[in-house]
Amino acid sequence: PTMALVVGGEDEIKNFVATKHFAIQADFDFNDKKISATWQIPENLSDADGRLLDFNVAKNVLDKLKIFSGVAKVLSVSESEKQEAQPLPYSLSSLQIDAGKKYSYSPQQVLDAMQKLYEMKFTTYPRSDCEYLPENQFGDAEKILTNLANLPVNDFGVWAADADIKIKSRAWNDKKISAHHAIIPTTVPVDFKKLDDVQQKLYILVAKKYLAQFFTTHKFLSTKVIIDFADEKFSATGKNILEVGWKILFSATDDKEQTLPKLAGGDFLKFVDAKILDKVTKPPAHFTPSTLLQAMKEIFKFVKDDSLKQKLKDCSGIGTEATRAGIIEKLQSQHFLKLDKKFLEPTDKARQAIKLL
Repeated sequence: PTMALVVGGEDEIKNFVATKHFAIQADFDFNDKKISATWQIPENLSDADGRLLDFNVAKNVLDKLKIFSGVAKVLSVSESEKQEAQPLPYSLSSLQIDAGKKYSYSPQQVLDAMQKLYEMKFTTYPRSDCEYLPENQFGDAEKILTNLANLPVNDFGVWAADADIKIKSRAWNDKKISAHHAIIPTTVPVDFKKLDDVQQKLYILVAKKYLAQFFTTHKFLSTKVIIDFADEKFSATGKNILEVGWKILFSATDDKEQTLPKLAGGDFLKFVDAKILDKVTKPPAHFTPSTLLQAMKEIFKFVKDDSLKQKLKDCSGIGTEATRAGIIEKLQSQHFLKLDKKFLEPTDKARQAIKLL
């Protein structure tokens, strides 16, 4: 089934037909602050997926906007305060997925390195499918944070100093513990010079997730504004950060959403400019070892029979934390899959096997 995932995925990519569609982005001004909004495509002009396929329609709307001499009006503003809880510590598979995306490490490479860190007593048991921690280990936090403060890595000293040992995140939950708990640093101070490059990078990933448990939740104001201009509706969304919290460890500045000025229904805006955005649907992505591992774990997403979805979700898909990496490695060593740059491709042997099956 793991091989079939890759063969099926490549077939989807091969048979994919791109669909060109269009959107209109309009910029408005409110007290010298720019607001970017997207034209809301009327249902009678869009396809089943809500896309505009006719360029001429977009061109007519754009021309209409350019010649309209009136002002834009805010029809409604909806605001809601939201928060993102601290990310849970790592299970083996979630670490393999993140390390694959960030450093292109194979799942087996991650397992081997984490096994070494475990044997050196720097991190806890690696073959865990759990992302929670036992409550009786909360008392170790002060010692672990002191160790992390001494890591010869940029920002760790500052982060460890800013961590609040009184914060008890959702990760500490005895009811969620399976045979093992999440992977975290141990109370043993790490000798960074003893670690190779892969081990250092993985230790940092694990340490950051642990540190995040002692920062506040990330709080922000989510805003949606509906604007009327030239009898056309536009929607603008924005995110105003109220408290960075744990995201300070993970570059919170990566948020791409605009910051909107304070608006209210009935406010008038000045139209600045508008343009047509050419868009094209994208084919599914090729599998990498880490995304294939994620697909194995979430195999229920690939099954059309609803009666089977829940069963496959309950059993965490194909394989276990300890065996998934080995399954992918075996498919490569037996020449069913090959690694082309960072992507996995099925060989002719794999295609023939699937065809026969």
